[in-house]
Amino acid sequence: GTKEYRDKVELATQYWNTVATMISDWGKVKNDELKAAELRQEKINAHAVVLRALGGLGKSLIESYPKEWKQRLTKLKDIDWRKSIGNKVNPMWENACITAGSVVSNRQARVATLAVLKQHVGLELTKQEEQVWGSMASFREAATA
Repeated sequence: GTKEYRDKVELATQYWNTVATMISDWGKVKNDELKAAELRQEKINAHAVVLRALGGLGKSLIESYPKEWKQRLTKLKDIDWRKSIGNKVNPMWENACITAGSVVSNRQARVATLAVLKQHVGLELTKQEEQVWGSMASFREAATA
């Protein structure tokens, strides 16, 4: 492969290795302290919709902060990845990638989940992300009113 391709693979590997250090649940699965199925039952961070959003986050972060993207990723440590808190859906994910109590991964959910993560690490949203997240925010307010 070309040097450019090898550089991209190296960067992607660095990115995902860094993400993995920020999500302690992944380490627990890797070390056999937690079953992947149990993780998927309780947390959102092993679901495709979040994995895709983390990929999109990497693209945006590295483009916006080619030197500081690793430091910005440390904010992932603060995320509450639980699907529910007590008997209520975790408000961070409600109507982003959890709708009516189920994890969804349609296009709208993927955009909204990426928007949640981008906001969390301090990245600006695109117009499309703002629109989807804005419409879902008004839906969330109506649902909780």
